[in-house]
Amino acid sequence: MSGICAIVDFSGRPVDGGDLRSMSEAAAYRGPDGTQAWVAGNVGLAHLALHATPEAVSEQQPLASPDGELHISADARIDNRDELLRDLHGNPLLRGDSPGDATLILAAYERWGETCASHLIGDFAFVIWDQRKQTLFAARDALGVKPLHYALVGDTVCFASEAQQILAKPGISHRLDEEALVRYLVFSCSDLSATMFKAIKWLPPAHRLVAGPAGVRVERYWNIDTQDSIRYADSRDYGAHFREILTRAVSDRLRVPVAGRIGAAMSGGLDSTSVAALAHRELTAGGNRDGLIALSLAFSSVRECDERFYSQSMHDELGIDVQYLDVNQSGYFGAGGFPVPDLERPGMYLWRVSEQFLDRLREQGGRVILTGHGGDSMVSGTPLVYLEKLLQGHLSALGAALLDAREESQSMARMLYRTFIQPMLPVGLDEGLRRLGRVKPLTALPDWIRPEFAARHNLEARPGTTAGVGFRGPARRTIARRATVLSGVRDAVYAFDRFSAKKGIDARHPFLDRRIAEFVTSVPPELLYWRGARKRVLRQALGANLPARISARRDKTLSAAYLAQVLRGVAATRVSELFRDPILGKLGVVDAPRLRELWTRFCATGSDRDVLQFWFPLSAELWLQEYFGTAVTVD
Repeated sequence: MSGICAIVDFSGRPVDGGDLRSMSEAAAYRGPDGTQAWVAGNVGLAHLALHATPEAVSEQQPLASPDGELHISADARIDNRDELLRDLHGNPLLRGDSPGDATLILAAYERWGETCASHLIGDFAFVIWDQRKQTLFAARDALGVKPLHYALVGDTVCFASEAQQILAKPGISHRLDEEALVRYLVFSCSDLSATMFKAIKWLPPAHRLVAGPAGVRVERYWNIDTQDSIRYADSRDYGAHFREILTRAVSDRLRVPVAGRIGAAMSGGLDSTSVAALAHRELTAGGNRDGLIALSLAFSSVRECDERFYSQSMHDELGIDVQYLDVNQSGYFGAGGFPVPDLERPGMYLWRVSEQFLDRLREQGGRVILTGHGGDSMVSGTPLVYLEKLLQGHLSALGAALLDAREESQSMARMLYRTFIQPMLPVGLDEGLRRLGRVKPLTALPDWIRPEFAARHNLEARPGTTAGVGFRGPARRTIARRATVLSGVRDAVYAFDRFSAKKGIDARHPFLDRRIAEFVTSVPPELLYWRGARKRVLRQALGANLPARISARRDKTLSAAYLAQVLRGVAATRVSELFRDPILGKLGVVDAPRLRELWTRFCATGSDRDVLQFWFPLSAELWLQEYFGTAVTVD
């Protein structure tokens, strides 16, 4: 975690150093090891440094090429360093024994130009000013772990790690994007470039951007190879192969500047415990047996959310230092009630708990934390494997699906429709059949969305992302979409990036690795899901290295019961106040009376599972009231 920002005025007007300074100060926490800037005429770059790798300590950014024609500012950890050093041997930039990651990227740009990003494996976001071409080149890693935003206003283009940095520059409109607000409220990931602000865009994952006097060009530089296929005669070889890839992904994320401790955000689930087990094994093999701290949550008053039965076995059987933070004692939001959201975007997560987690890690010398984020997206697979196998002529897939439904106590008719019929229907025909049968949509819109608002934005038929469309089979299409779009985890990863940044800690996510995405989309989909068993290949790979109670686990702990307790309890009065006359209602987005009615019913007799329907309008309302009030404007 570092920070970057850049301004280029292609009309030739000199960059105001004060604007660059304001952008840097808007996210000053990203640079605990110092902020440096380079300004030359109409170009300015700045870098906010966190020394999270050994090589970063001696690398000062913005960095220039020997001839002064190229300048780079990067937030990056490059994992295929040895391969790049071989390919780029002889480049004058690489004279030292251990060049920094920004140096490697700049050397790659000198060698491969605009195709350089496809040669990089790791987490990165960077901008390069090319004086010879008079262009600014930018790229973001394949899965979008490192954030990068941009805005084009007239002849000026601005880049920054965070959108609020760009908003700090005079002349950037704060006008909201109604489409983005829609997507947030209905939890849609159909647009990977939109932010909450009309003037600011994300650079999407796996994309590069070239800005010059002629304008801005954005294009994809990497995608899943639909023809790539891994087939083994012995099914055990898949587990061995995946163990090798995941071990490398974890090992690559253990690079730290000093021999301090490394944190692991660990629940009792399969993903985070797999990461912790591999990290502990790698550190122990290197002679640092006490190098890992597993930080885990305890829910003393809501037993169905508590996973200590599982996580404690990581200490008892593997010897990992597991430290607990009791959510009930620390408070979900902290003593001050609801937290102040970032200007960046709405969102409520484990605010106070996250702060205490990261504070504890820093107190013990840690600057890096590992997570299991992305495990569900990458290796859970999909029941659509039954349809794909059936289309290939395997009639046994129908029987397997029926047995699956029976064991999971699912409705047979619903399972057959969702698995074998709905995926083959055009959206319009699917909608018509549901209406004919008076069947509620499988992904129904919230009851509090105003019907005319839904109709204006065509929410019922909103198309999803096109990721994975090159695959013939429905299962592999779904797996590819999950592995590249990361729906359901993108916001969490970005929120964790901001939490960690504010504490001077670099968050790293081994499952969000390009090599893992390429593996899971090239193996038979039944390796991920079959007969209700998700993450089969991960269990094959790590089963023997984990406590039996974890490797055999099939359920998933959800936090709905605790969230319901919080909203019905200490937060109930404040939520009622926010819903009394919401800005969302004045904007015509929310049916305020209906929202209040549902909230009152939830507080009285509602199921804990219903809590999530209030989470998004609540966080959006908090955000709107904090930063915009009644003066909010949308496009």
